[in-house]
Amino acid sequence: MSHIIRAIFESLYQSSDGETARNIEAGPSVTDVPHNVQGATSNKRAPLEASLTPELSEIKDDFNEEYYILPANDGHTALLFPSTFLSEQADGTVIFGETRVDDDDPRERLDAVVQIYDILSGHDTFHPRIVKYLGTTNSGYRLERLSHSSIGLDLQCPYSHHNDVVLALYQRWALQMLSALDHLHQKNIFLNNVGNNLWLRVDYSIAIANMTSAGCTEPLIPGRKSPPMVLESSWAADADDPGSVKNDLFDWASWMFALMTGNKDPLLMHMGIEGHVTSGTEDFDKHISFCHDVSLGNFDAWPQIDEKLLGSVILKAWRGEYESAGQAMQEAKDAIRACGHELSKEHGDEIVTYDWQQEFEVTTIDRWGPKLRLRQADSNQR
Repeated sequence: MSHIIRAIFESLYQSSDGETARNIEAGPSVTDVPHNVQGATSNKRAPLEASLTPELSEIKDDFNEEYYILPANDGHTALLFPSTFLSEQADGTVIFGETRVDDDDPRERLDAVVQIYDILSGHDTFHPRIVKYLGTTNSGYRLERLSHSSIGLDLQCPYSHHNDVVLALYQRWALQMLSALDHLHQKNIFLNNVGNNLWLRVDYSIAIANMTSAGCTEPLIPGRKSPPMVLESSWAADADDPGSVKNDLFDWASWMFALMTGNKDPLLMHMGIEGHVTSGTEDFDKHISFCHDVSLGNFDAWPQIDEKLLGSVILKAWRGEYESAGQAMQEAKDAIRACGHELSKEHGDEIVTYDWQQEFEVTTIDRWGPKLRLRQADSNQR
């Protein structure tokens, strides 16, 4: 437990100066094309509908190594299936392998996830910050295919490198995530894995792809498993709890703090330590103690970053001072407007100051996979 942030943030920022983002997603770095995902792309390990075209490699993804994502051969959708998938026969029969004795079968959770998607689709039209669910398949379920799923970041963090357009992008993502959370919470659904597996639309807005850890109170879905966490807030869900507003907002604050600061650990920042602590040292034991205090709700020495980095909103979310994501979103909007940005009147979670497709581009020349970066013409001017 050497980090307060989940495994998403362990390798989030990695470069010569330690400030460049590699990945905005949780779990293993999907931009590295994990070995298991590569294994799933052979003819024997992919659903019959999956496309194995190498040029579509950036559509591949994995959700905590329990589920795989591959593009479908219809050209517009993506297929989710459990990691235990072995093969699909011509008649649609799917063969799964056995899980290890101590592991849960990821197939069992899919029924609950589908119920949650059905609740969402039963209320109204889909929310643009949530990847659209398109029904079940023989081996799992189908999602809309976005422009980019497995993508890293090649952007300097706003905490140590002033760049107006990068800061505005992260502020925009902050609003979009809060908008999605507010939408889910109004339907008594809790995400429980904020920042995990975010896909990008063509305008580089975010959309939540991973609902496999979500919980719901009406009805309470049995068998839902809480996500693996390095540090649990005092509102964290357990196996019998669907989650809560405050826990999702705590996770949102941790995710946003990591983006803004280049993966600085807030507890180590409080301790005055840059980087990491080594197991067996006094600082390590102190860090563990602070993590325990946070899980009990007994820690309140959170670092506060600048207002333009949404410092006050992050701090209040960590402290559990918001009763709704909408309340946090309103205060985030006020902070963003104070930076001089204009917000869309039609979409309250959209900053219209910039043409995002003119400011950013996705490059595929990096050996680790596609990355989002500033357009070359602009990067030296900001």
